[in-house]
Amino acid sequence: MALYRPKSFVKLVLLGFCLVAFPLILGIVVATVAVDRLAERSQQAVYRAVVVTQGFRALYDQLLTMERHARQYQVLGDAELLDAYAAARARFRQTAANMANLPLAGAQQQQLQAMLAQEEAVSAALRQPPAAPQGQALSAFAALTETARQLLAESSDLVDREVAAMQAAASAAQRTLLWQAVGLVPGALLFTAIFVLLIARPIRQLDHAIRRLGEGDFASAIAIRGPRDLEQVGQRLDWLRRRLQELEAAKTKFLRNVSHELKTPLTAIREGVELLAEEVVGPLTAQQREIVHILRQKCVHLHKLIEDLLRFSVVQARQAVPALKPVPLHRVLEEVTVDHKPVLIAKKLHLEIAATETLVWGDDEKLRIVIDNLLSNAVKYTPDGGTIRISLQRRSDAAILDVVDSGPGIAPEDKERVFEAFYQSTPSPQGIISGSGLGLAIAKEYLAALNGRIEVLHDVPTGAHFRVVLPAQPA
Repeated sequence: MALYRPKSFVKLVLLGFCLVAFPLILGIVVATVAVDRLAERSQQAVYRAVVVTQGFRALYDQLLTMERHARQYQVLGDAELLDAYAAARARFRQTAANMANLPLAGAQQQQLQAMLAQEEAVSAALRQPPAAPQGQALSAFAALTETARQLLAESSDLVDREVAAMQAAASAAQRTLLWQAVGLVPGALLFTAIFVLLIARPIRQLDHAIRRLGEGDFASAIAIRGPRDLEQVGQRLDWLRRRLQELEAAKTKFLRNVSHELKTPLTAIREGVELLAEEVVGPLTAQQREIVHILRQKCVHLHKLIEDLLRFSVVQARQAVPALKPVPLHRVLEEVTVDHKPVLIAKKLHLEIAATETLVWGDDEKLRIVIDNLLSNAVKYTPDGGTIRISLQRRSDAAILDVVDSGPGIAPEDKERVFEAFYQSTPSPQGIISGSGLGLAIAKEYLAALNGRIEVLHDVPTGAHFRVVLPAQPA
């Protein structure tokens, strides 16, 4: 059976709120009912105790009144006193009947019935002619009043018992509510955790999918599991991924074709310039030699740009599969610096190198391109007479290559964007031809393929500091 899946994110949030609030609301309702029952029971207990106490107090007072009238009648023999006794006795019998209807304890009921029977005997003796012996009947009033006094005392004890019972009931209700809280609060927390997971999971999936798209990963399909409206957003993102993948393939194909198409006429131009430089077609004047020299420089620069485009198209097509092997990185660094000596001399740059012998796992050609791009970048932005510092050292199981120039540096907001294709954060110094903006992008892709990384550090007062980290071969 398929689980219920809300149609919208809002419904999922509302459902989660209801299920989380349900145990708490249930606990409040149960607590309210328990408190109401306890209050009602307390009210009934107090009312019953008060009624019983008042009733036995009335019986006791009425017995005293009856005894007084009886003794006065015995002494005076006045018929009106006998009538007063009869009226008091009627009130006594009525109060006793009312008390008998109350939920008294078994012993109290027995005492009350015995007291009524005894009072009936006393009243029968008092109805005899005055000449009859009534002293024994009058003496029975003492036993009646004592019984009434005992019942009154027991009614006072009843109040104490009811109070104790109410305290016990309150303690029991408190324990019950405590156990309910112990059971309901974890339940609410469990529902909260479940719905936080259900709500956060599709959001994390969306965030991960957007990050993959931003990083240029168009190969992995996007599938969002959750409410249907978020699933539709995931489907839209997957459509966008496929569209971006098609555009990326078209761009890579275009770059590859354009690069190949440009190399053919450029080769012919370079050959023609070389023939002119070698004066095969005839001697050149000094001005013509200067023009030919400029043409040769421009052809070399244009050739490098085309090579960068070709490398970038290969990297984007994921065709740059490196052949990993032990590479002496210090020797690769030495070879690259030798290639840059002419331009270093021309700009009067000071190159400071501190390199230790370091073997890394990598591809020597790709590493040469990485170092060449970093050094070319440093040479381009370092002003005439400036300094470029390069250090290569081994730390634990990693090789650290640092390239620091004395140029204008990189703004903190451009720290990550400098590795984007065709992005140039700072205009090239005057007199230097602008590059393609692909060197650092190619370096980053090559290093990623070699399980390395490149980053920009902001730990120098002026200039730019690039750091390359590569896995080193075990010593």
